[in-house]
Amino acid sequence: MASLVQGHATYVLQRPETGLDIGKAQMLLSFKQRGARLVEGSFSDHRSLVDAVKQVDFVICTMSGVHFRSHNLLLQLQLVEAIKEAGNIKVYLYIYIYGRGLPAREVGGTFMEKLERSHTLSQSACNMRTVGIEDMAELLEKRLAFEISKMTLEEALTLACAFSHYLNLTGIAETHHRYMGL
Repeated sequence: MASLVQGHATYVLQRPETGLDIGKAQMLLSFKQRGARLVEGSFSDHRSLVDAVKQVDFVICTMSGVHFRSHNLLLQLQLVEAIKEAGNIKVYLYIYIYGRGLPAREVGGTFMEKLERSHTLSQSACNMRTVGIEDMAELLEKRLAFEISKMTLEEALTLACAFSHYLNLTGIAETHHRYMGL
């Protein structure tokens, strides 16, 4: 929505499977009513995804699902592959919106914004490095280092603890996934 408010041409991927979800269909309609252009593409059709990506130079992925058991993680990687093949993307950001519940009450909304920004930058850099787009990964990592350098020592320690908890939970989920697959 922010890009529309600022007057930028905004494209939103309209996936065929989205039509089955009333909430997502209403959200797409809302974007369209505000001036966004809907672009058809499907994760089950790589060519349509590449064609959709070729229409833009900046991609923001807001798809949830960073968990190992999540099908959405595989879809995100398909998007990154399409971005690599299209070859025209200047910026790719993966945004995962954390819940605004207990953690925000404990550390405050301002810190949660810093945590979200740090997670977005690190995940986006990781995705770019995974598909071999090193220059974009380095740019995102430099931005992450800059963001961390602006934090107080207490904020940096809290950020390190948050990422440590995240990595521990990810490890637990991965272990569980491996045992479930046996």
